[in-house]
Amino acid sequence: MPSIGASNRKYIEAVNPEGSNKPSLNLIPAQVAIDHVRNLGYMGAIKVAAELMPYTLKYPTSIFEGLRPPDDKYSGKSPGWLCYCSRPTCDYAGSGEPCNAEPHKVFLVFVNEDQLIYNWRWENADIAALCNKEYLPKDYVTRFRKRCL
Repeated sequence: MPSIGASNRKYIEAVNPEGSNKPSLNLIPAQVAIDHVRNLGYMGAIKVAAELMPYTLKYPTSIFEGLRPPDDKYSGKSPGWLCYCSRPTCDYAGSGEPCNAEPHKVFLVFVNEDQLIYNWRWENADIAALCNKEYLPKDYVTRFRKRCL
């Protein structure tokens, strides 16, 4: 994989899971994730990466630390991996046209200990949490080691 020079990196600001009195994190989309979006070749994936992913990092409804298997095959080595969760009001069709987000879904962004954004996707929401007007991913209690926000 070709190396990206520091001058070519695009940083995306994210809420610091350690609290609002801490400086924001500057995260970098992993080249593997960027290449994946390019390979998908449709405008919807590009708009999700360009709009929903940064939105989730800046305005999370929750942040979790320490993914557990199967989400993180390296979970025993690195509890610092983060998952940002949000509930954007829109999604994008394959053509790039905005559409309504599915009602029982949340958007997740995964960040590793090197502050690289390595994945993002829509997932099912926890129905009990939805009933309490919280937007959390399904099985969040067992999927993550700690809730930070």
